Amino acid sequence: MTRSSLLPIRHTKPSRVMLKSAGYFWHNALALQAGILLLLAAACAGNALAAGEKPIPSLCSSSERTIFSCRIAGAQKVLSLCSSPALRAPERYLQYRFGRAGALEMQYPLQKTRSFEVFSAGHYFRAQVDRRRLSFSNQGVRYTVFSDFEGEERPAQAEAGVTISKTQQGSRESTLRCKAPYVDHLADLDEIITPEADPSL
Repeated sequence: MTRSSLLPIRHTKPSRVMLKSAGYFWHNALALQAGILLLLAAACAGNALAAGEKPIPSLCSSSERTIFSCRIAGAQKVLSLCSSPALRAPERYLQYRFGRAGALEMQYPLQKTRSFEVFSAGHYFRAQVDRRRLSFSNQGVRYTVFSDFEGEERPAQAEAGVTISKTQQGSRESTLRCKAPYVDHLADLDEIITPEADPSL
């Protein structure tokens, strides 16, 4: 290859338009990155504030799945629904627990075998409204864990807890409400426990 066959390389000085366009590009890119980082930081801060300084209490062990758990408002008591890690496994189980860690006042059923069979579920849903129930009876008393979201209210309302009533007609009903925030994975039981008609929904 002869020297005459080589094309000369021209080093052109970038124009002001090119420099200005590049400047806008990097400015926007850095602004977008900063915005994403701010959103992530805000999300993390929001989660920390929602959870509070103390973690949400649970009576489930570290090897169990927490389906539902909350601190009862106005009391140092905890309500938890604890299950096996796998909800569809042959050895699956579900238990209602109430009391304090290391000092349970109630655990139902006591036996884990076929424990899913003692529970019934209810679910009602429409736009901006979602209500769930998980119920069982023990020694003539009906327990119903509930979780309600009422988006039609202003402001929107979310409430959870357990209602307790004797199964005989005319008995009075009491309600223990959860203190927010709380763990609510009752939807995980969909298609596991067959929903039933629930007049409270």
